[in-house]
Amino acid sequence: MEWVLIMSLQWVVGGAATAPTTHTMVQFQTEDSCKAAALEIKNEMKATIQGAETHARVVCVRRK
Repeated sequence: MEWVLIMSLQWVVGGAATAPTTHTMVQFQTEDSCKAAALEIKNEMKATIQGAETHARVVCVRRK
């Protein structure tokens, strides 16, 4: 089994939303390593960019 990290991102710039994008990262051998990567991504997305909002959803799922 391996763990897969799925991340969905959307930015709002000047009041206009961009189309959401989805990225998938595979080959995490443990749930802990996947969750650690998800936490790092969430923390990075908290950084503000002047004039923009960042909306991120990051989850880990197990693939058989």
